[in-house]
Amino acid sequence: PDENPDMDGDRLARLIERLEAHLDGLRVAGNIGREIANDRFSEYPEAGELFVVRMLQPTIQPIPVTQLNLASVRKYLAAHLPR
Repeated sequence: PDENPDMDGDRLARLIERLEAHLDGLRVAGNIGREIANDRFSEYPEAGELFVVRMLQPTIQPIPVTQLNLASVRKYLAAHLPR
């Protein structure tokens, strides 16, 4: 059957739920979780890896992904990604 390639609300909700679970696991891991994220970013300096590094900063109060200001996230990523 043909499926609509666009992400519907259910798929997006499941994706966000999985992302939150991964971030929570890295947060629970503490310094080791941050080290893993930093290692991945060093190896693959891309937007997704930088996003995770930023979300795990110990000085930042955890914010649910659904409450992020996407324009601010995009601006931060663009300003901090290696060129």
